[in-house]
Amino acid sequence: MSHDELITGARNLAKTMAPACLGLCALLIVGGCRQEREYQTSSGLTVTRLDPELEDRWGTAGVVVKASAASSGLTTGDLITHVVSRTVVSNEEGLTAALRRAIGPQKAAWEIRKVDPSDASAVLEVERDGETLHIELATIEPRDWADHGMGLSGMRIQSVTAGFEQAPARSPARSSGLQVGDRVVAVIDERIVPNVKEFRKTWEVASASTETYVYTHELTGIRLEAIGALGQLGGSSPAALARLIEILESSDDPAVRRTAAGGLQALAGSQDGAILLRAMLPYISQEREEDVEIRRNAINIVEALASRLPDTAFDDASIDLVAAAMGDEDPGVHFKAGVILGAIGERSAPVLLSALEDASSLRAQDIAATALGDIGGDVGRRALVSALRATDDVPLQLTIATALAKISDGPARTELRALLDRTDSSGVREFVRQLLDTAPVSMVSRS
Repeated sequence: MSHDELITGARNLAKTMAPACLGLCALLIVGGCRQEREYQTSSGLTVTRLDPELEDRWGTAGVVVKASAASSGLTTGDLITHVVSRTVVSNEEGLTAALRRAIGPQKAAWEIRKVDPSDASAVLEVERDGETLHIELATIEPRDWADHGMGLSGMRIQSVTAGFEQAPARSPARSSGLQVGDRVVAVIDERIVPNVKEFRKTWEVASASTETYVYTHELTGIRLEAIGALGQLGGSSPAALARLIEILESSDDPAVRRTAAGGLQALAGSQDGAILLRAMLPYISQEREEDVEIRRNAINIVEALASRLPDTAFDDASIDLVAAAMGDEDPGVHFKAGVILGAIGERSAPVLLSALEDASSLRAQDIAATALGDIGGDVGRRALVSALRATDDVPLQLTIATALAKISDGPARTELRALLDRTDSSGVREFVRQLLDTAPVSMVSRS
C-alpha cells in the first residue's frame, strides 16, 4: 500500500467517525436513566457511561467524568480507564486481606504472563536497599492464592520459598523476583473499569484501601484508530513502518505509544526485519522504556524476528541488550529474552554462560540454563555440565537437569547419572530418575 493510499484511508476513517464524536458531546449534555448510566461516589465524583456508539472502539474503554470535586484534579469529560488502590500493610493479617481483595474471591489461582496485569493480579510495593520497587506476583504453576511463598518477620521477608520447600521454583515470591531482606510496604490493585457497573464494584472494594486514584486520558479515539489502522493495513509499506516508529519515539501519550507499539507488532511478519529489529531493540530495555506494555510488544517483535532472521542479524550489542532483558521485572519480558537467546544459538552462549555463573540472580540463571538446553550441542552441554557441578542450589540443579535432558547425546545422560550419585536431596534424585526414565531414545548411550 502506498503512502498516498494510507493517508486517504486515514482521512476516510476520520470522516466516518465524526458523527460518533458528536454523539459523545451530546451524551455529556443530555441525561439518561441515572441507575443505568451514572454512579456517584461519597467523595462527590460522578461518572457516566460512555456513549454506546463509542464503547469498545478505538482501543479505549471506561467511564466519563460528569462531576468531581475541585481538589480531585479531574475535569468533566475525562475518560477514566483504571482505578488503582494502594493498601499499606503492617502485619501478615493485613497483607492476606489486601491480597484477597486484589485477587478477588472469584479467582483461585495466580496467573503468569498475563496480557493485562489488572486481571486478578497483585503488585507488591517493597523497599530494597533504600529503593522502592513494584513487583507483580507470578508463578510457574497455578497455586491457591494464599500460598504466596513469603516467610515474614514483621513485614521483612525472611524466605521466598515458605510452603514450597519441596518445589522452590514454584514459589510465587521466588519466581516473581522478591528477595530475602525485602520489606513489604503495600499491596497495589490496578483494575480496568470498562463500564459504570465495574467502576461501582471496583470503587466499593477500593474503599478499604489506604488511598485510591484513577488513570485518565483524553478521548483520542480517532487518532488511536488511525494509528491502529497503520499497523493492520500497512503491510510491507515502508511509510507505515516509519510513521509508527516516529509516533512511538515522539508521543507523550501512553495510549498513543501503546497503540503504535501494537501496530508495529502487527507489521512484524511483513516488514524489513533488519530495520524493525534495530528500531525495537532499545524498547526491550527497562532502563530505556518504563511502560511494561510497550516492552512486551517490543520483546514479542524481537522474538518473531529472531525466528526468521539469520543469527548474524544480532550483533554483540544486540545480544547484550536481549541478555539484559532477562533481568526485567516482568515475566512476559524476561522469559521471552531467554527464548530469543536460545533462537539466536551458539553466538549467545557467552552471555548465557555469564548469566548462569552469576549467582546474584537465580531467575536469570534459570532462564539461561533453559536457553542453553534449547541451543544444545557441545557448547550448551559443556556450559550446563560446568554449572551443574558448581552449584548446590536445588531449584537450579533441577532446571539444569531438565535442560540436559533436552540434549540428545550420551554425555548428557552420563552427567544426569553422576548427579544421582552425588546429590543428598531425595527430591533431586526422584526428579532425575523421572528424567532418565522419560529421556528420548536418542539419549541412550551408544556402545
